[in-house]
Amino acid sequence: MLTLTFQAVAAVDPRSRYNEVYLLDMLRFLFAVLLSLSFLTGCSGQQYLEYKPTKPAVQRTIKWQEHSNTALVISSVSGKPVLLYFTLDGCSACELMESRTFKDPEVAYFINENFIPIKINAEQEALIEQYKVDRFPTIIVLSSFKETKIGNLSLAVDGDDLRAYLRLVKRVNDMLVLGKKLDNVLKELN
Repeated sequence: MLTLTFQAVAAVDPRSRYNEVYLLDMLRFLFAVLLSLSFLTGCSGQQYLEYKPTKPAVQRTIKWQEHSNTALVISSVSGKPVLLYFTLDGCSACELMESRTFKDPEVAYFINENFIPIKINAEQEALIEQYKVDRFPTIIVLSSFKETKIGNLSLAVDGDDLRAYLRLVKRVNDMLVLGKKLDNVLKELN
């Protein structure tokens, strides 16, 4: 299939505006295929499931922030996705997450290094309605690109499961950011 694609690109007449659009579409398609192949073969995902922190987990607590436009801007500038943690006072599953999962030094380190963590209490009804939260605890991950929802977890999980989930969600965010960069490069070529 890739051989046919390369032959089709080679047969394009570069003088035609239609062919330029076709060539850009083909480049986007090739990029998507190569990215998918690299993810499926070279980056099998196993390294994300067996994550071991490269730095010692010195940070014992997550540096929670308030929901604000500043945090969202920091996310888009830094390329880090936003982790929204919705909690409810008196919720036993929320207390379990906060006493065990979020106290795990490796979880705290991973979240602080790779996300913009925001903690939202159920009393903030406008945000509960905005993100359509109906269970507690809920973790929603927004991409750093266009603040698109790329993850939604509505149950209490242990540290290992949360790290595995967040590694995969971070990988999705990285792919979205890479696609954004590719679009910017292609726009500059036009």
